[in-house]
Formats: sequence, structure tokens, C-alpha cells
Amino acid sequence: MAILMPEGKQSFNTTTGIPLVGGKVYTYDAGTNNPKQTFNDAAGTVPNANPVILDARGEATIFWSGAYKVVLKDALDNTIWTVDNIISIDVATQTQITALSNNLANIISNALGPALVGLNNQLRYPAATLGAKANEIMSVWDFMTTAQINDVRAGTFAQDVTVAMNTAATFCGTTKRALFVPAGGYKLTAPWVVPIKVYVLGESPAVQNSYDPAGTWDYGTVLYKAHTGNCLTKTGVSAYQEGAPIENICISSHRTNFPGGNGIVIDKCSNVHLIRCTAFSVGGDCFVLGVSAGDVTGHNYTFNCYSNNPVGVHYRIRSKWSRHLYPVTDGGTHGMWLDNAPETHVDGFHFEGTQVAAVRMQNANTSTKFTGKGFINLTNPLYNGKAFVIDSFPGNQGITIENTKMLNGSTSTAITFTGALVAATAATLTAAWAGTTGLYTLCFSDGSARTGVTLTNGSAAVAWVGAVTATAAARAISFSGGIAVDLQGVASNDVIVRNCDFEGWDVAINDGGTTGTIIQDNLFYGNRLAIQANSQNTQYTGNNIRNTLGGWSIDHIGFPGGTTGIWTQNFLDKPIKPTQTGVAGNFGNNQVYGNKGYKTSSMVVTGGVPSPAVVPHGLAGIPQYVNYSVYSGAPTNMIVSAADATNVTISWGGGGNCQICVRSALLCENQL
Repeated sequence: MAILMPEGKQSFNTTTGIPLVGGKVYTYDAGTNNPKQTFNDAAGTVPNANPVILDARGEATIFWSGAYKVVLKDALDNTIWTVDNIISIDVATQTQITALSNNLANIISNALGPALVGLNNQLRYPAATLGAKANEIMSVWDFMTTAQINDVRAGTFAQDVTVAMNTAATFCGTTKRALFVPAGGYKLTAPWVVPIKVYVLGESPAVQNSYDPAGTWDYGTVLYKAHTGNCLTKTGVSAYQEGAPIENICISSHRTNFPGGNGIVIDKCSNVHLIRCTAFSVGGDCFVLGVSAGDVTGHNYTFNCYSNNPVGVHYRIRSKWSRHLYPVTDGGTHGMWLDNAPETHVDGFHFEGTQVAAVRMQNANTSTKFTGKGFINLTNPLYNGKAFVIDSFPGNQGITIENTKMLNGSTSTAITFTGALVAATAATLTAAWAGTTGLYTLCFSDGSARTGVTLTNGSAAVAWVGAVTATAAARAISFSGGIAVDLQGVASNDVIVRNCDFEGWDVAINDGGTTGTIIQDNLFYGNRLAIQANSQNTQYTGNNIRNTLGGWSIDHIGFPGGTTGIWTQNFLDKPIKPTQTGVAGNFGNNQVYGNKGYKTSSMVVTGGVPSPAVVPHGLAGIPQYVNYSVYSGAPTNMIVSAADATNVTISWGGGGNCQICVRSALLCENQL
């Protein structure tokens, strides 16, 4: 950087502008009348007289250093002017100023430029200054030591930053500021308590590859919950207090080392948004919206959040009128648990690998809706989980489940026995079981099924509870007892299940004792049973039931539920099980018509009728097969049947007057 060359000599003029020949320059310490030395050389080794006498050009060589008072007089000692506090700048000082200017302008080195400017972000700087611009948003680093910041940036989780994080949050709550959490790994040994109105903004929501992030941090803002309490909390001081979002934050922990405690917990607040947050290996639940009982939390939202492998629930919702867009979960006991969360809407969800249920609606969840390309996949063979459980509690009315694919990951294997089954509770396989040892559902040829049956690798022995009478063939289905949609009682009324896909379940829908269930336009494929019906005023319409592994498409349990429904326009690959009344064509006062696939009827062969018994079936065609069961008596030989376009002939051994009762369901492919 170049500067203007100074005069080689100092020159002075009279008041009329001509050279001050013979003039006198008196020099003093600034602010005093104490004479102060000047010099004739730059090294300051040759002193000038005081006053300095000007030559014939009104000039003199004057070097000085420091602050001076200067008095200029003419040759007759008349004062021309006096100036106090004149400060000199020597070469070294000028060099320092030049260097400082260059350093401040540096944009290459991270040790120069802005690094040379001090800043206290806890102060309020005047408007339109660099300080004011810098503290528009606070950073948690403004409250940390250099060692803590370096540890956070390295992601080694060696420094405890709990106090600094809580101090930053409290300060922002008091000054009504947003709080930025730069990318890095933050070790917390106690809860991070954030005031309800503080907007927490991370740099990006990391997806940890390890459940214990120590030494594995790669990117994003990661809070390592190294304790057994909640990681991040926001709690209002009164019901429905307006809150600010939490965005781009990853919660990571070690569920074994730090059992208990949740990820993010909000309570007594509204309009708090969790945006692109993630949680991993939390010892409790991942995201908790609402804790306190009563009407105190609502209108809260989650968007595009992901969580993995908690001990508990991914989303525990006790918040009214909340919205959840694109939640994705893996593992845990439940994907989402709703309790006193009416009018909750969930869209674009993906719940996988839960142990108990993907979704549980416990109490008072009226008008809750799960819509829009949902996906549930229960792939863990250790658990017989469910997709949706709607408890029998007041207030679970008007729930809608639609546009959801529900997979249970079950497998179906054909098995054969060494002989036909006659009132059997055990049998021998024709070949040793080659599959995995575990619990299975056995679907027998008589339409019955037994759950919880143990098949052992390398063994041909098998036993079950409850006698069956079937041919020598059956199917073994894995994931015994899995139910996709479980409507558990009379309080869960007016539930709609629509446009869903059910694959690989023991029971796809258990319509258990409710009222007004609508099951419409669904695809059922590869399930043991599509619908278990025990409800009133139902509508089962437009469903496509295919590749059913059990004997029935719909198992009609009957009274007290299962009456006054309309079942129409369904495609059935297996029959509807008749009621237990034994009256041909009786389906508990349900209107069953207009279905494609199979038609059922039932007959009774009362005790005392000799073999063979001939009974009309009332079907428009020859039945394809007959299912039957023994009410009383014990025939000595296998029951057999034959059918034509009008009658079914049932024969059994053991005498012409064997005391038995047989109920049959007859099927033919026809328009009902």
C-alpha cells in the first residue's frame, strides 16, 4: 500500500502568505508550557534548538515523537498561531497501521479478517453496525469455551456442554432471540431445557450410522443424550402456549448405557413444529407431543422426521388437532401411540419393524385420519405385531385408515400329514419340518386354523390345541396371531378402512364388536383370513380378496355383533363362513348379495340320521367342496361327502344310526 510522501522540510508562512524568514518554532509537552525536544535527524540523535529558527525560505528540519504543543512566532517574537495536542506517527507506527489494514481486509486466512474483530453476542449493538448484523441470531458457541467448541467441531463428545447449552437457551428466551446450533457433536449429561418461544435451528438433521455416536460423528447437528432423562424439552407455563419450531436436530443416545428418558418432549404448548428432526437409540420414546393430562396441548406438527430403534414409542401423541407429514420409523414397540389426540392427521407415513403395533389409538381419538400413501412393514420374526390397534375406549369414533399398504412379511408353506385327521390334536408330517423353528398358524382343509403351533426344524411331530377334522393337507403360516387392523370393542365406532393393501397377515381386519365399520375397496392377498366380522351395521363393499390361505374369506362370528350389515360387490376367493345357527343361507341378518367368487350355504344333519344323509344345498351349481364339523358323537371312520347340482350326500362309518351332527358350507363359483 503506497502513501503520500511528506515534506522533506517543514515550511511556514506569514499571515500574508510569504515565507516566514527568521521565524521561530517553540515546542512544548502537549497541554503544558514545558519545553519538549525536537531533532535534526530521524534517529533522534541530533537535537534542535528550542525554538527552532527558520531559514531564508522559512523552512527547518524538524523530527519529533509523541504529542506536542507548538507556538509559531515571527522574528520579532510576535505569535502567529498556537496549536496543542499534535501527535506524530513514526515509520514503525505507520507500518503497523498498514499491516493491520491489510490483515483486516484478508479473506483467505481464518486467523485474519473477521477473526481480528471482537464481538460479544450477548450485547445489543447499535443498528446498522457489524455487531448488530452479527447478533441477529445467537449461536450456542457464543456461550462455550474454545475447548468446548473444538470438541463439538471434532465430534469426539469429550466435553460436557450442558451448562453452556442451557445458558444459551435461557438467554435467548429472555431476549426473545432464535438460537442456532452449528453442525457438530454436543454431549449432554442432563436435559436441555429450551424456553417455549425459542426457535432452535440446527445445521442439518444427521442420520447416525451407529446408535452410540461417540467417535462416529460425521455431519449435522447431533445432541448426544449421555444421561437417563429427556434430551430436549419445551414446556409452556400454561395451556396452549404458543411456541417456536425445532428444526434440523438429531438426538442420539445409547439405549443400554442410558435407559429411560425421551428424545424431544413438548408439553402445554401449541404450534410447535418439529421439522426434519431425527432420533436414534433413545432409552424411552423419540418424539413426545403432550405429557400433562387435560386439554392443554394442541395444534402441534411434525414434518419429515425419522427415528430408529428406541426402547419405547417413536411418536407418543397427546396433542389435539396435530398434523404429522412423512414420519418414518424403524424398530421400537410402536410407530405412533395416540391418547386423547382427536382430529390428528397423519400423511405419507412409513412404520417398519415395530414389536407391538405400528399405530395404537388408545383413547379419545375421534376423527383421526391416516391417509396418503402410508406403508407399514412388520418384518421382525420375533414379534407377532399389528399394524393398527384401536382400543375399546370412549372417543375412538370416526377414525379413517386409507391408502395404506400393510405387510406382515409372513411366509406360507404347504405341509402334508401321514394320514387324514379325525378329531385330531396332533399329527405326523410326511417329511420333517425343514423351515425355521418357531410358532406358526396351521390352516387346515376343513377351513379351521390353529395359532401358536410349534414347528421344529428336523422334526415331523406337531401338535395343537383344539381338535380338527381335515384331510392330509394344510398350510403353515409364519407370524402367528398377526392382525393388521384390530378394532377391539364397541367404543370404536364408525371406523373406515378404505383403499388399503393387506398382505401376509393371520387376520387382516378384526372387526371386533364395533358399530358402523366401513371396509371398502381394499386388496387382501395371501392372508389366512381377510375379515373377522363381529360388528353391527357394517358395510363391506368393493373388496378384492385373493390367495386366501385359510378356509374363509370372511369369518362371520355372529351375535351379539355381526348383524344388520351390507356385504356386496366383493370378489371372494373363499366363502363367507356361515353363522352358528346352522340355518342355510343365514348370515346374521346381514344383506349378502352381488359378490363375485363363491356362495355359501349351511345344512344340519341332526343326530340320529343314518348314514348316508342327503340334504339339499340350494346353490345354482355343483359345489366345489364341502366343509363340515362334528357337533356330537364320534364316527369310527372318516366323514366323506359327494355333491351334485341339487344335493350333498354325507357319509360316515360306525353304524347306520350314529349320533352325530354335521354342518356344511357349500361353495360354487357364481354371482350371488
